[in-house]
Amino acid sequence: MEMKNKNLSYGILAGIWLAVNFILLLCHEPWRDEAQTWLLARDLPFWKLPAQMSYEGHPCLWHMLIWPFVRIGLPYRMQSGLAFLIVSLAVLLFLFEARLPLFVKAAAVFSPMLTYYYPAIARNYCLIPLFLFLAAWWFPERFAHPWRYTLTMALLVQSHVIMIMTAFSLSLCFLCECILQFCRDRKGKAFGKRLASLSLPLGSAVFLLYELMNVESSSLLNVDTASVRRTLEKMMESTVEGTDTLLGISGYAGAAVFLLGVCLLFFMLLRSQAKARYTAAVTLTLTWGFQFWFYAMAYSFSVQRLLTFPLLILWAMWIVEAEEARAGKRAGHTGKAGAGGLVFCAFCAAALWHRMPDIGRDITEPYSNGKEAADFIQKEIPRRAVILTDNQAEVSAIFPYLDRKDFIYAPNMQHYTFVTWDEHWTERMDYDAFQRRMNSADLGEEPVYLISDKTHSYIDGSERFAQDYPLLYESAEASIKEEDYRIYRLQ
Repeated sequence: MEMKNKNLSYGILAGIWLAVNFILLLCHEPWRDEAQTWLLARDLPFWKLPAQMSYEGHPCLWHMLIWPFVRIGLPYRMQSGLAFLIVSLAVLLFLFEARLPLFVKAAAVFSPMLTYYYPAIARNYCLIPLFLFLAAWWFPERFAHPWRYTLTMALLVQSHVIMIMTAFSLSLCFLCECILQFCRDRKGKAFGKRLASLSLPLGSAVFLLYELMNVESSSLLNVDTASVRRTLEKMMESTVEGTDTLLGISGYAGAAVFLLGVCLLFFMLLRSQAKARYTAAVTLTLTWGFQFWFYAMAYSFSVQRLLTFPLLILWAMWIVEAEEARAGKRAGHTGKAGAGGLVFCAFCAAALWHRMPDIGRDITEPYSNGKEAADFIQKEIPRRAVILTDNQAEVSAIFPYLDRKDFIYAPNMQHYTFVTWDEHWTERMDYDAFQRRMNSADLGEEPVYLISDKTHSYIDGSERFAQDYPLLYESAEASIKEEDYRIYRLQ
């Protein structure tokens, strides 16, 4: 009866979560980063996706999942639905399988790490909760089913570049456990099977190297070099900025909150008798160290990247509680996280309180005006017309809604359908040079239009367009991502 009541409670939580996040999904307008995935899947053969990742800076698993749906003609919003489905599976798995108390589960699923940022915004981050939770679910049976367990590490490698160290740490810990187990039982066949299973994350890592082998070509990723002292300083600075982003606590207070939280977490791990605490401690330490180095020296963080930190804490709590229950030390329990659970819930509540205004803005304001501009183009601009743009990235948010692939970037007059993040995508020109180019360009007898980004035009002096050309369209309301457009008739 008790288990039946708990399952009923989990079912109610799941139903509320599904309803809330489905509403958030409906209110969210896809933006340029979501458009880029769709456009790559639409315009590249399947076998070319891995090579393109050198410009994207992350693995292509998400693109490969999208690719077949694009090719059979499903609409653009299908991508959002797929992300929602994947995170929904992760939430259901967590609610019904994690041995954690109900109040921890409720706080976790309605915090920003599982609400809105992953299920409503369709990016490859949506894969991370599912793969982490699968790793936690299969952790107690890792010796009996090693291939299943190491598959989660291989998938984590292909989810996002920030999860590389997590997968490495899990692989390293599993290797050490296998060696220790062999030293105790001397079962060579079982040891060989477990060792062979690590070929999955190893193969995934090799494939990632292939995907990113020309990453220096990307203009988005530049690794800084600095002295050890300066590197540590920058890592601390990025840590404080991250605390401010998630909780709204900055400066020394942010650093103090972060350090106190880390100390409490490791104190709770040390108090546990489960051997899983070693895997948790090593994985958390190496992952956080790598990620803060990455944010400080290579690429800035975002909310979605920072939310992997509390997700990892959730994973650590799950595997420790599961092992203690399996060992019979809390027979039949569903988790008594104690003070650590209360602190984690307080963190979830604080993060939700701080991020709630941003979530609310997506409900009341357009996230991007891409669809509105696309609707105008479909209705008012003839299919045979030539369309120029003055910004590749922001304007690309319009493209998935259209059935044409012949846009021209005005500063270099190159055709493009998706953004290749090389040195050419930010080429600039001044207005007079644009005028001369238009007068000399052979664009035929067809009508010519320009989509201009209102905020980030790469034609200096773009405000002069309104003086010389008729303005046909202007975004009615400013969007959150500043994807706001004007459309001019040039000839």
